[in-house]
Amino acid sequence: MGIVSKLFPRDETNAKDRRAPAASDWIDLSDYSATQNTGEGAASTWVRFAPLKALDDLKHYSTYVYDGSILILDFSAVQNDEILLRRLTNELRKIAQDTGGDLAGLGDHHILLTPAGIKVDRKQLAKPATDEDSSSAQPRTSYSPQAPAPIPAAPTGPAPMGAPGRRVNGTRK
Repeated sequence: MGIVSKLFPRDETNAKDRRAPAASDWIDLSDYSATQNTGEGAASTWVRFAPLKALDDLKHYSTYVYDGSILILDFSAVQNDEILLRRLTNELRKIAQDTGGDLAGLGDHHILLTPAGIKVDRKQLAKPATDEDSSSAQPRTSYSPQAPAPIPAAPTGPAPMGAPGRRVNGTRK
């Protein structure tokens, strides 16, 4: 049984006969450790998550940034205390300046603090447009290069004096 089928077991029976999968059908990902495959210390940069609850927390967390780790700080616990939040962001700016790193907000509750040599690109990435995407996204108008040229309408009234007459089936009218 493959890992995908263990994570997402299929139940081919109808909805009435469905049962909860047995514990042996699921993999507990908390048992997985990245050190099994890569070995301890193989990574030079670590991404660390931490809750930010008080100003004293920064003293402990700043050592990780000075050692080269990337920090994602959750400040949702102090989000309602505007004074504490300002003090925390000022201290985080100082840490980013001291380390030569960068500081950026991630959503409404997280701050990303990077060490020296790692900068945050604040532009959102977008999938490059392909020919198929651009042709379906643009409306086909008479001005677009994909649309055929419009066919001029035939005059409906009698021809003006002196103008050549219209030809219909090879004869002049």
